[in-house]
Amino acid sequence: MKKDCSVLEETKFIHESFFEMEEEFRLFDLKSKEGLPFWDSIRSQVFLELEYSIQHVLTNTIKMESKKQNSRIWVVFKYLIYFIRFIFLKCDTLFFAISRFKDEKGVNYDPYVRQTIQKLSPYTVVYETNVLDSTYDYRNMVFDILPICHKLKLQNFFLLKKNNTKNNICLISEAVLKKFGVTLDNKKYINMYNNFLFDFYYFKFLIKLKKIKKVFVVQNGMTKGLFFAARSLNIPSFEFQHGDIVNSTVVYNYGNTSEKIKRAIVYPKFLLIFSDLWVQNKNIPSQCKEIGCDFLHIGKVGLSYNKAITVITTFYHNENLKEITTQLAVENPRTKIYFKLHPEQFLEYEENRAYFSHLPNIEVIAYQKNVRDLIQLSDEFIAIYSTAIFEALQAGKIVFIYKRQNYTSFLDHLGISNSYLFDNFNELNNLQKEAYNLYSDQELPQFFKKFDGNKFDEAIA
Repeated sequence: MKKDCSVLEETKFIHESFFEMEEEFRLFDLKSKEGLPFWDSIRSQVFLELEYSIQHVLTNTIKMESKKQNSRIWVVFKYLIYFIRFIFLKCDTLFFAISRFKDEKGVNYDPYVRQTIQKLSPYTVVYETNVLDSTYDYRNMVFDILPICHKLKLQNFFLLKKNNTKNNICLISEAVLKKFGVTLDNKKYINMYNNFLFDFYYFKFLIKLKKIKKVFVVQNGMTKGLFFAARSLNIPSFEFQHGDIVNSTVVYNYGNTSEKIKRAIVYPKFLLIFSDLWVQNKNIPSQCKEIGCDFLHIGKVGLSYNKAITVITTFYHNENLKEITTQLAVENPRTKIYFKLHPEQFLEYEENRAYFSHLPNIEVIAYQKNVRDLIQLSDEFIAIYSTAIFEALQAGKIVFIYKRQNYTSFLDHLGISNSYLFDNFNELNNLQKEAYNLYSDQELPQFFKKFDGNKFDEAIA
């Protein structure tokens, strides 16, 4: 299938112009009065706001936040109990985890922890960031209190108002306005930098308190405060690749990775990746080590011709995908459609079920089935953009990309067998008829290799 050149140029405009902007306006030269990197602490969030503004992305974050706030007192109580216990635990390794998955017993777990913790020190403590559930997979753990600290604005008690945050944010806003014509909410990014600074001091205290020797992270490059605290204390940090890495994934990619730039950015020392395929021709400052990933690795499954369809959604894509899924269900009443929620949407499970309640052929899926289960049940997958589409492609399924919001992230892989772009229901309907006739049975790139314990041991040695 031919590339949509006009869309490709638009995609290049956003992230490549972003790289140009930060060099033209020398944003990496910005420092706080404490001498800490400034621009990189908020850089990826600024890019996301730009991307969402330009591509008109709608989110449900307000709704999610309100639900989290209702549990704030309980979170503080849990944190205090576990932190007091944590003080007396022997600990030399900190594993920053997010246990969003549930097993058959209803126990929350992080698949990265399950995959590797037996290979780590027996004195590893899990630093859990999913704090709203009650049953977890590990005994030695402490809960994350930082989101509550940020909400309570505890940083105001640590003299953070004395830094030069406001001036730096104004310079960044000016650069964004001149390059993209987008006006930033300065107050939002001042708070964001102050949160980074607070996190940095908090994790530095925690690492010193427990004499931590290694830090492991599952968080998609967003824990800048922890990474910088580890680096300042000469503690190696390891991040597990959490999702796709494409040219527009600016949390990992930089316009260049010169020594000058590397001194002004915050990144994990090592990035433990699914496959070398993800980091080819990327400017990533971390040392990338291929270790594979058992829970994402899948062999060739091919087609079963059962005609079931899976729609992969996220908070950001939900409204657009609900609309196209409804059209599919109405036009194909005998076709089973699975509407798979992202783990961050599990709190919205009942709401999505109610939305589709008049359509008996749609089944909303939260933790009841994972993507691997759905690959066994479906031949067709529909998404705007998700790491899960690469699982489906590797398994030999047919993938349809809906041309909305940030679907342009897929353009790095445009042309891969059995993948198609569509702009409306009629286009999708026609492509569904053609896709089986055009189906290619050739071996596809291995986006997710099998976990290699020996490579992991070598990477963390």
